[in-house]
Amino acid sequence: MKLAVTEFLNTYPLIWYFEKEMNQYDIEITKTTPAGCASLLLQNKVEGGVMPISTYAYHQDIAILLNPCIASRGHVRTVKLYSNSKIDSIYDVVVDQDSRTSVILLKIILSLKYKKHKLTFFKGDVSEIKEINDEFGYMMIGDKNFLVKERFEYVYDLAAEWVEWVKLPIVFASWMLEKNIDMRKNVRIIKKAYTTGMANFEELCDDASKRWHLPVDAVKDYFKENLAYELGFDGVKAIKLFFEMAFQLKLLPKVSSVHFIDV
Repeated sequence: MKLAVTEFLNTYPLIWYFEKEMNQYDIEITKTTPAGCASLLLQNKVEGGVMPISTYAYHQDIAILLNPCIASRGHVRTVKLYSNSKIDSIYDVVVDQDSRTSVILLKIILSLKYKKHKLTFFKGDVSEIKEINDEFGYMMIGDKNFLVKERFEYVYDLAAEWVEWVKLPIVFASWMLEKNIDMRKNVRIIKKAYTTGMANFEELCDDASKRWHLPVDAVKDYFKENLAYELGFDGVKAIKLFFEMAFQLKLLPKVSSVHFIDV
């Protein structure tokens, strides 16, 4: 089975076991950005993977495994909007293109929560911008947020903005699998990878600390405090609401129904 996963720290608990025991399984894993994962799936180059949740809108004959997933019930730390202006004064935003889902989330929050409709978005890598326009907003996703210096007066955590607003978690990504594969077998493997990783949490965090050059306590806090890998029915409601809002703003195609894997 060919799978695509992100190279971000948040995915590591889902794939740590695979990296340790890859030879046991007939699995080939490609690591890329969230947008890269979606592209590989839509081009039929993989049969599934840890996909940005927005991918489903373009490939509705695939199935979503809700647990484990990559979600947050509060401050996620790695999806943020930075600015030297308050959010109600921002009209131009530079957005990180590594994740379409996070860009859609930003547009939903600005348009529907803050009622801002006259906005201009520019593509760019915020971490490489040397001159800051104080009237602009800068959205950054992923591990680069751990390295951002105190360059901005205002920092908005987009997960916290969503959760505070709709009173539901935000689901950034989940395992998605083609329906024509052996679903029961592969879901069992995916769940085993996650539970084994969590059962060896100390070793997993030590490995992540070395790979991402972060303090081990910061890694532990990120996995335990900022991320939610298991959700209940509120996760289903959150995904459906995200699709409804994105369709309302014409950011995604209409999603008539969501097929969740139940094995």
